[in-house]
Amino acid sequence: MNKDARVFAFIQEKLRREEPVILLVVTSCRGSNPGRVGFKMAVDRLGNSVGSIGGGEMEFQLSEEAQKIAERDGRDPVSRFLSHDERSPNSSGMICSGEQSAILYPFRTDHLPIIDQCLSAIRDNIPILIELDLDRARISPISRKTSTPRFYWQYDDEDPHFWAYREWIGLHNRCFIIGGGHISLALSHVLSSLDFEISVFEQREGVPTFEKNPSADEKRIVSYDRVQEYLLDSNCHFVVIATHSHRTDEIVLQRLIEKKLRYLGMLGSRSKVKAIMNRLSDAGVSPELLARVHAPIGIPIHSHTPEEIAISIAAEMISVKNRSDQMDNFT
Repeated sequence: MNKDARVFAFIQEKLRREEPVILLVVTSCRGSNPGRVGFKMAVDRLGNSVGSIGGGEMEFQLSEEAQKIAERDGRDPVSRFLSHDERSPNSSGMICSGEQSAILYPFRTDHLPIIDQCLSAIRDNIPILIELDLDRARISPISRKTSTPRFYWQYDDEDPHFWAYREWIGLHNRCFIIGGGHISLALSHVLSSLDFEISVFEQREGVPTFEKNPSADEKRIVSYDRVQEYLLDSNCHFVVIATHSHRTDEIVLQRLIEKKLRYLGMLGSRSKVKAIMNRLSDAGVSPELLARVHAPIGIPIHSHTPEEIAISIAAEMISVKNRSDQMDNFT
């Protein structure tokens, strides 16, 4: 179960018992912060909680306030601005020098259908838009190919009672690892702890590291010549090409290079990568498409073992994911 699902499941459980519960969401960040936009936490009247908005003194303050709201069965959502600067009147008590906004949103029993639909969307990998403001909470459908920013925060400095937060949920970050060898196995293990869903494709039968991969959510035997048929264009899709040979790596890259993906990377030495790129260029693939490929894959940490290589790949994927998740702020 992914992080958002755990938070919404906690809220669902409380609402079914007709108990007050507060959702906390980080809505904006500037500078150094312990949390990130979209981080969520839910708190009940006893102080029980699920999730995190970044930890530390800031989380302690806001979760304590959320508990007090739940204790008195408060109904009004609130927005909080905290500066991680001890000189600020809105100091969070932290010294990392950034700024962060969060909302504390009380959910009531009549919100249960909204929470049910959020959980269904996450389970079924169907995107929906959740909108929270002072007057209401609501959800609406959204296209799987949406260009809408994942997060939207609107706030009026002159009127603190006016704010609106929107976020699309339901689409999971999924990594497609093409190839079922030792690096695929190690990378699956690393990504399973990072809130990625994992699909591993292999075209050979009887590969032990493929068959015994316990971290993959999906394993398929597919022809690399037709691998593009198994991937939809999606801003939530990451692809790592790590097949058993240079020839099959090139086939897979050729099939996927025109796909609209968040991340496309290929394992290999600089000389191998250069040779493949030159052949694809000669075959008419544009320089713009070739430049999108992360190859050699991973950040340079002088990695040698499958486990070290997996960490370097995961680090690069996280960098791309977090950079692309930056929201548009409207104030």
